[in-house]
Amino acid sequence: MLIKKTVFKKLKDDGEHIKKGTIIAEIYGRIQAILSAERTALNFLGHLSGIATLTEKFVKITKASKIQITDTRKTHPLLRTVEKYAVRVGGGTSHRMNLAEYFLIKDNHLDILMKKEKIKSAIEFAITKIKNRNRGSKKIEIEVENLEEFKRALKLKPDIIMLDNMNIKSIKKAILWRKKLNPCVKIEISGGVSLSNIKKLSSLDIDYISIGMLTHSPKSIDVSMKINKGTQINKGTQY
Repeated sequence: MLIKKTVFKKLKDDGEHIKKGTIIAEIYGRIQAILSAERTALNFLGHLSGIATLTEKFVKITKASKIQITDTRKTHPLLRTVEKYAVRVGGGTSHRMNLAEYFLIKDNHLDILMKKEKIKSAIEFAITKIKNRNRGSKKIEIEVENLEEFKRALKLKPDIIMLDNMNIKSIKKAILWRKKLNPCVKIEISGGVSLSNIKKLSSLDIDYISIGMLTHSPKSIDVSMKINKGTQINKGTQY
């Protein structure tokens, strides 16, 4: 059969569970064209499948809670959109596609403000200035590294406060303060999250757990391509 173009026939849907040895797609077309794209396509598919698989492991552990497992901006160049899609396929959520999507005040931003504006507290300065300009059009999130910074930020009522690399004891104190002073503010945990400690974190009264390893270091799923044994290779045309 003469096939002039490459045809991809999907046999499994994104997010569908598969066993080892399962055929997930069939490809028909010129053998030269198929082989020239084989390795790139398999690397791509294996990487994204690894992201979805790892995400699902975290989601399963936290499914009994209200916590959302989210990705971060720690993605590979030019692959952010598809890597974040793979996280959603695995049951996670995406927020903060980039810094412009909503206001994210990070530690570097605060350090720069301290030096530039010559102020004692960059947290109050940053949140107040953004609120005056923003008028509620975008969410405001601020990253804090200790309880003192958390308490300052909490009083100013941002939408989300990210607790960066805080230990469990500090996180629990922050949760109590949030409940007492401003229960509407959401809490995000980030930094050092792994499959070994996610269960302990999932028992806490928090809203988000953002995990960089979902996209920057998942284990790739082994995907391979096999030529059908009944295929006849002639005149440069193949399936």
